[in-house]
Amino acid sequence: MTKMILRYFFPNFFFLIFLCSDVFAQDFIDLFSAGSNIVPKNKYETTEGSFRMVSSYINLQYPHVFKNKDIFLTKVSFNNYNIKDDSTVNLYITYLQLGVQKNFNDKTSLKLSVVSKMANQLTDIDKNDFVFPCTAMLQHKKSENFTYGFGLFYSREMFGHFMFPIIHAKWKINDAWFFYADFPIYGYLMYYPKEKFKTGIYISTSTNSIRLAEKYNNNYIQKSYADFSLFFDYYFTKHIVLRAKGGYSIMRSMDMYSKDETVPLTFSAFKFGDNRTQLNDNIHDAPFFEISLIYRYHY
Repeated sequence: MTKMILRYFFPNFFFLIFLCSDVFAQDFIDLFSAGSNIVPKNKYETTEGSFRMVSSYINLQYPHVFKNKDIFLTKVSFNNYNIKDDSTVNLYITYLQLGVQKNFNDKTSLKLSVVSKMANQLTDIDKNDFVFPCTAMLQHKKSENFTYGFGLFYSREMFGHFMFPIIHAKWKINDAWFFYADFPIYGYLMYYPKEKFKTGIYISTSTNSIRLAEKYNNNYIQKSYADFSLFFDYYFTKHIVLRAKGGYSIMRSMDMYSKDETVPLTFSAFKFGDNRTQLNDNIHDAPFFEISLIYRYHY
């Protein structure tokens, strides 16, 4: 990261997938997960060189199910992001997610979720480090094998107001195939031919922001990506799962802007009134791989 540090202060970024989906999207929930996501070589667009990024994380979540089948979810996550070329940069992110699912009847439910997210270098803490993304989604179970829904995501990021609609689909195709999506956040097609093995295609997207430290003028990074990957789940036991994932990340960006420059509204991929000046170099798309250990509860 030295080229970007010398020229543009210190362009850190973070990787965060905001999980707004139902904890009971399938027949299991991951109560604990820990792992690392690695981008071995990410090149700059107009300058020489590249950097390596390793994202390590620990997630804990617990759903409390009431007698009427309503659900209250608590989730805590700690993340470390290590960026290295001829120097090393570390970034830390913690967040607390609270969510509730209200079941009106056997077919219709409403999900509400809010996240308290803090992202910085742990060198100084500012009120702008805290962001509170929230979602609302109405779901309808059309049949035993198919559920659909519509929702809305909103967050007041450092770059301004950010919102987009969510389309939900859950489809048990047959005994071996399962499809789930909260588009455009993420979606996957899963194939499980054997009891100890599952595989499939996984797609995820994200757009978020992070405040840089005071000594870097409190500028911010707007980070976006769209990941396409294959995943493989191996069950050591009924509850302990090893997941391996590999793929390609497109539309990658870690754009740095002045703290005073914002966008009035970003709706999905559309920016309204964006007159900002980008302060750093663009980056290319890149391959990645990930490995994680999961404690999975089946119900």
